[in-house]
Amino acid sequence: MLYWRDEETRWFVLIIALISVIITWVLLHSQHYDHHYTALNHAIFIMISFITSTGYGSFGVSDWPVMALLVLMVAGYMGGCAGSTAGGNKIIRLLLASRLVMMEMKQLIYPRGVFSAKYHGQPVDASVLSATIAFISIVGMSSCGANAYRVRFLDCAECGNRLRECTRPRVWRAGQ
Repeated sequence: MLYWRDEETRWFVLIIALISVIITWVLLHSQHYDHHYTALNHAIFIMISFITSTGYGSFGVSDWPVMALLVLMVAGYMGGCAGSTAGGNKIIRLLLASRLVMMEMKQLIYPRGVFSAKYHGQPVDASVLSATIAFISIVGMSSCGANAYRVRFLDCAECGNRLRECTRPRVWRAGQ
């Protein structure tokens, strides 16, 4: 019960449960599994593997519906709790970022109000909040930049292939 007092742990368990239910629904809706328990078991197992970056897998998910894979990708981005070796972003950063967004929305509604983001009932320093937002922004921009680079590289490679086909010398014979 000691861990349940931690706000990050509560959110982590809630996120795992919610994403597992979503993936189970997608799998059952696409008629990928016949039994509810099999779909739930596979969804929980693979989802925990993705969110913690452990890489375990007992069956292929490549034939799962695209929606389930998209949800798994989002879970992999979320990552584990603070102090873990999970590869994605940490839940604590998402919590602090969401608190900052809520605080700024309150500030827009009540311009003269004084608000602070709190974690475990204690106010969080503004420098911590700005560092959290900066980190999330850098990760987001770098992943978007890497994807843009990959797409650009693949487009150039495809253009190069097509250009080679168009500029390849051809032997023309009479009657063609």
